[in-house]
Amino acid sequence: NNGFDDIVIGVPRFTNGEDQEGRVVVYPGTGTLMPGPPRVLEVNAEFARFGASVAGAGDVDNDTFDDIIAGAPKYDIGLGATGIAIVYRGSAAGVVTAPFWSVEGDQPDAEFGGVVASASYGFVKTTQCRRARDAYAEAAAGASPP
Repeated sequence: NNGFDDIVIGVPRFTNGEDQEGRVVVYPGTGTLMPGPPRVLEVNAEFARFGASVAGAGDVDNDTFDDIIAGAPKYDIGLGATGIAIVYRGSAAGVVTAPFWSVEGDQPDAEFGGVVASASYGFVKTTQCRRARDAYAEAAAGASPP
């Protein structure tokens, strides 16, 4: 929480040990034209295409640091591309590379996590949601459009 926005980039076809596992790269804001050193997030699952969707999630855990949400629509739990959406916490040192929370799709080939967004203001085109009117921000995830 240095007061500067970070840059979050999804690279869904990136290969690093697992073919097309994908990755998310977070560059911390510094207040200059050059961002700080990147933090790299991966799911280490073949063909998951992690980073196909990324978004700022707001402060979902109410710790004063903004969090991010990322999707891996081709993530497979044995049913085909069920997909997954993962929230990563922000901290004073930058994004925490261990997942804070995740939810997997439960339908074969649904590609859940193909769309993720902040729902902090209640305006998400891909799903119906309502702000909970508490101190926490909300995030939303849905399946990829056909």
